[in-house]
Amino acid sequence: MRSLWILLLAGCGGRLVIPLYDEVPVLTRHPALRGKVLTADTYVPKASGTVSGDEKITVLGMVSYEGDIPLSEARTLSRSILLAGSPSALACLPQIIVVRPCEGTAIVCDYYRFLQDKDSRQDLPLRSDDILVVPELYNPDQVPCAPEWVPINDFLLGKLDRSQLVQALHK
Repeated sequence: MRSLWILLLAGCGGRLVIPLYDEVPVLTRHPALRGKVLTADTYVPKASGTVSGDEKITVLGMVSYEGDIPLSEARTLSRSILLAGSPSALACLPQIIVVRPCEGTAIVCDYYRFLQDKDSRQDLPLRSDDILVVPELYNPDQVPCAPEWVPINDFLLGKLDRSQLVQALHK
């Protein structure tokens, strides 16, 4: 797996290390998850229908306002993040996760690459009931991946339903 490390100076002279992955996180390599965790580079979206007024997505994690957003307003990942009040300074932008309950998949989007390189593949079109997770920065020397992956993996393995996943991820 090719990794790129960006070092940032944190308060009190500490350092935060942000991994930028071309592949999916280590924790998601469980054999039962094969094909369920994808990157935005390799994800091929299936056709989606029209949007009705009551459809919504849920934004959780390191944003100003967690909660539901009408899909009619939040058609893409970037639009949803803006409507949620933008990511916090501690958001791990290279690993934003879109959990797609209707497909039983999680798609890792590199929002940093979308902002810097205008890579439109990272601005995923959203669907009704998608859960957008903006994970917190973490130090890969201490933990293998963002802590948000634990409940997401449990959801993908069928151990949690959508409402339990939302509750587990709500900060």
